[in-house]
Amino acid sequence: MKKCALALTIISAIAASNTALAENNIALGVYGGSTGVGIGATYKLNDRINLRAMANHLDYSDDATVDYYDYDFDLKMSSVEALVDYFPFDSGFRLTGGVMFNNNDFTGSGNPNVNGLVEIGGYVFTADTVGQVDAEVEVRRIAPYLGVGYGNTFKGSALSVNADLGVMFLGRPDATVRASGADNASPFIRNRLNEAARNEERDVEDQLDRLQYYPLVRVGLTYAF
Repeated sequence: MKKCALALTIISAIAASNTALAENNIALGVYGGSTGVGIGATYKLNDRINLRAMANHLDYSDDATVDYYDYDFDLKMSSVEALVDYFPFDSGFRLTGGVMFNNNDFTGSGNPNVNGLVEIGGYVFTADTVGQVDAEVEVRRIAPYLGVGYGNTFKGSALSVNADLGVMFLGRPDATVRASGADNASPFIRNRLNEAARNEERDVEDQLDRLQYYPLVRVGLTYAF
């Protein structure tokens, strides 16, 4: 949130130095979409360019059965955006570019749902030998953003609806998988469990590879002052 406060302070400082505040150069808004719910501020630099600073948050939890394990998943997405909107025509259509500062966290914990043999990362162990499996996935903390949108809060009525459609370039996901049974296993079994965990990490990264291009779909309601 410190980055968001800084971005909003910069926009406010720019606006404060402008002698044309009466011309509706500042807008505040609320948003919802694939990055969660958020708030934002927009500053009209000129008739073609707006500057935006936004903060978003999303919490999501679920459970699922994967092979021999029952998993609990938690997704926490927090991001701060610094965006530039360019209006090439005398309409609401805009081109948008900027940077996303992400603090996203995806974790999962699984326990065996059988008492016999289980397979993990191409190796077979007893369920007691593997124990609980914990996984965490991380993506790039600073991600470029490119997109298009429609709606210019400074044209028409003070209250307006707008939309964004674009892509966040998060980079290839980085997965970490760990089996708790490795803590008390013999050196030979510990090495096998660690090798199995590395194989699982590669499988998870391959399955989530498409998320390196994360789609942003969002609508917002803004009010210009």
